[in-house]
Amino acid sequence: MSNPMSAAEHSAAWQELQGFARTLQEFTAPQIRAAFVIGSFPGGYFRPGQSDLDVVIIFAGSPPTDEPTCQQHQALRQAIKELASKASPYEIEPMFIYESELKRDPHSGLLPRADFASRLLLQSQLLMGEFDLQQVDQPLPEDFIYVLQRYLEYYQHKIGPDGFDQAPLSDLVKHVLTLMRYALIICRQHVQYNKFAVLQDYLRLIPELPLPDSIKRAIEKSLQSEPIEPDLAAAFRQELPAFQQALIDAMLRAKPESH
Repeated sequence: MSNPMSAAEHSAAWQELQGFARTLQEFTAPQIRAAFVIGSFPGGYFRPGQSDLDVVIIFAGSPPTDEPTCQQHQALRQAIKELASKASPYEIEPMFIYESELKRDPHSGLLPRADFASRLLLQSQLLMGEFDLQQVDQPLPEDFIYVLQRYLEYYQHKIGPDGFDQAPLSDLVKHVLTLMRYALIICRQHVQYNKFAVLQDYLRLIPELPLPDSIKRAIEKSLQSEPIEPDLAAAFRQELPAFQQALIDAMLRAKPESH
């Protein structure tokens, strides 16, 4: 496994983030409330060459409903993505959320973007703007059921009906790690965003859902940036659908009863 970043690499990444934030401020866009770097950089497990610098851009208010404002916000998001694409030496991954999405929906009682809320509360560092994280509602395991369902819909649409046979192996490894992370949150109330620790935490905390050896070995090789042999890749693809279904079933069974 690659080593965490050195002090020099940390300094270079922070300078890159600050440069991104300064240019973001020059947009003078009133829609932007704040920008936070989240995940591996503030969490201390950034791996140069393997990790992105994840930046959450918080927009004021709620998602717009009228077409002109929607188009205006879309153009702003595109401009920010283009700015991020020029970052070097590390890749910046911008993500967008509205203030209202960090509060519970008054009708459903659910937190619509629980993953973002959790990341902001656990592992974040302010880059620009002003935003009090005390405004963010604390996610609950049941919120992640909703997040899981939305994620599965997105992923199924992304990979299509033959996805487990055709999708890049790296995408499938990332997918199964995401499912294991959701299982830790929903079934064990254990939050772990460090992908290098998800595997060990899963093996330790959810032994009743054994991880097939091919999936375990493929994850380990992927995290260590080692090539995955064709035979192992074929076994991984073959065993993934059943393991995915077992994980989903376990998470849905863990869903808290409605009050």
